[in-house]
Amino acid sequence: MDHAGLVFLAMLVVGGLAGALAHEAFHGIAAVLSGMSVKAIHVGMGREIRRVGPVPVLRMPVVIHVWPVAIGVEIDDDALMRLPVWLRVANHMSGPMANLLLAAILWRAAPVAAIANALLFVFNALPLPRADGGWAATALLAKIRGVGMADEIRWHERAFTAAWTAVYAAVALGLIRLAI
Repeated sequence: MDHAGLVFLAMLVVGGLAGALAHEAFHGIAAVLSGMSVKAIHVGMGREIRRVGPVPVLRMPVVIHVWPVAIGVEIDDDALMRLPVWLRVANHMSGPMANLLLAAILWRAAPVAAIANALLFVFNALPLPRADGGWAATALLAKIRGVGMADEIRWHERAFTAAWTAVYAAVALGLIRLAI
């Protein structure tokens, strides 16, 4: 890989990591502004190796795990489900909005990092199961249909199962087609 390719890859990775951190920090900030308690921001997966904080700006602890492959904010899910639907939607969409804001800020100075954040915005804002947009859409649909919180969660889990079943079916059909 030449120098330009390495710079492109580095900007993509750095932009994506900055975007993931901003995304989760905005979820945490939205939760605090909504009156919920934020337990921690988790960096990585697996065994916890260090807990720092609470970090003053974020007002929440940061937990470092063994495998640094994910970032997530830990909030009180019961408190989230007790919020009015518009606040739940705002909390779910705060992360994608952080990515959109970061993409706009970085556009002139670091366009590759901006594109990474624009992609994070798109994929997280789509109304897909387990994505922030999916949780927001589920909350809105539950409000429109007038169902309770337990039904709202069940709907979301069924949509997640249906989506992955469709993906597996598409892959299986593709493999069968290749084999024929």
